[in-house]
Amino acid sequence: MIYGGAIQNAVSGFLLMRNGTAIVQPSGISPDAKLPRAAVGLSADGNRLFLVVVNPGKNGDSDGGTTLRGLAGYLESLGASDAVTLDGSGSAQLYFHDPHTGALIQSEMSDSVCNTVPVVPRCYRPIPIFLGIQ
Repeated sequence: MIYGGAIQNAVSGFLLMRNGTAIVQPSGISPDAKLPRAAVGLSADGNRLFLVVVNPGKNGDSDGGTTLRGLAGYLESLGASDAVTLDGSGSAQLYFHDPHTGALIQSEMSDSVCNTVPVVPRCYRPIPIFLGIQ
C-alpha cells in the first residue's frame, strides 16, 4: 500500500513467470536445486490468485521440493500467467483456514533443524515475514 508516497507494506520476491513464460533469475539459491519453495501467481485475466508452497516429502526425502523451473511449470499448469517466487526453505510454509468448514490445512514442515529444546528432526519455526490474505 502507498500512503503519501511512502510504501507501508510490500511483498518481494524474484520474478518467476511473465506473460506465461518461465523466467529463472539468479536468487542466491541454486535454481536447479530441489528445495522447499513458495510462490504467488496471477491468472492472465487477473481474476485468480495462486498461493503455492512445495515442501519436501513427509520424511524429508530427496524426491521432495522443486526447482524454480518446476515451480513455474506447476503454476502454469494451474493457470497462472505471472508469478514471483518468495522465500523458500524453512520459510516455505502454508496455513489455510477454511471459514466455511473450519478446517485448517498446513503444509509439511520444511526445516530439518529448529531452535527448540529438545531438537526435533522436523518442525515449524517462527517466520518473521508472511503474506496474509483474508
